[in-house]
Amino acid sequence: MNNKIITIDGPSASGKGTIAKKIADILGFNYLDSGVLYRILAYIYSSQPDFSHDINTENIQQCQQILIDKFNHSKILFENNNIFLENINITSFIRSETIGTLASILAANQNIRIQLLDWQRKYALAQGLEGLVTDGRDMGTVVFPNAKCKIFLIADVNKRAQRRYEQIISQTKNQDVKLNDILLNLKQRDERDINRSSSPLKPSNDAFILDNSNLTIEETVNIVLTYYKTV
Repeated sequence: MNNKIITIDGPSASGKGTIAKKIADILGFNYLDSGVLYRILAYIYSSQPDFSHDINTENIQQCQQILIDKFNHSKILFENNNIFLENINITSFIRSETIGTLASILAANQNIRIQLLDWQRKYALAQGLEGLVTDGRDMGTVVFPNAKCKIFLIADVNKRAQRRYEQIISQTKNQDVKLNDILLNLKQRDERDINRSSSPLKPSNDAFILDNSNLTIEETVNIVLTYYKTV
């Protein structure tokens, strides 16, 4: 199975999700966005009236097992670029910047990451032999360390902010979003992801590092596919 797993890691808004989905479509592989799992957790957290709205490490420590249990016992379905939780389409809710920020905070919790690690590996096995393209921040270093093809996408933070800004405008039609706010948010996420003690954001020693700051989506896809054929 490791020969048919492609991991694409990188910072937020580096384009890894878009690239991973296109690669999966071209190769006929299944696709898993690991970041969505933490966004689902964040959605579950924000939906619990008993959980503190003051999000900090202590509060997350207190409710982490309850949160994981709710996640593990929930019906989660990925279908046609939509995410369903208990048959409710939560796609638009979990794509908000608020949920994204909370997801990043939850992702820094070691116990949460360990328990989601098992979920992701079981998901990969359940897909059979078709193959899997997965994106995240520790897919190649922690979740699937034996995968033969590992990509680490990077891009200039200003380029990433512009991409995220255009994505939000396109998907939510929210004209009040500010580019500078997104830029600040990305810098904070980078700092949190790189410096967290559990599964920090970094390329594995055998990853192919690709800077797509000045590449189109099609150019990036072609480079990744060419590399995949060589490993």
